[in-house]
Amino acid sequence: MPGIQQALLERRSLQVRYYSMSRDAETDRRVDPYHLTYFNGGLYLIGYCHLRQVRGHSPVTFPDTCWWDAGDQT
Repeated sequence: MPGIQQALLERRSLQVRYYSMSRDAETDRRVDPYHLTYFNGGLYLIGYCHLRQVRGHSPVTFPDTCWWDAGDQT
């Protein structure tokens, strides 16, 4: 999780590996993180997904699936 917090502080994009239960598939996505929040017993990342071109939220279940984006700052 330190990578997520650092990306929030530095306003940098994250590359995340996203798992879809409905498709039983993983995709790599670039996300601009806006906020990390604790809700209803879980940790959620709120941000903008460049692949889907939408703002949304996702549970943070495996923080080691996030890594730095070498690209521009958001």
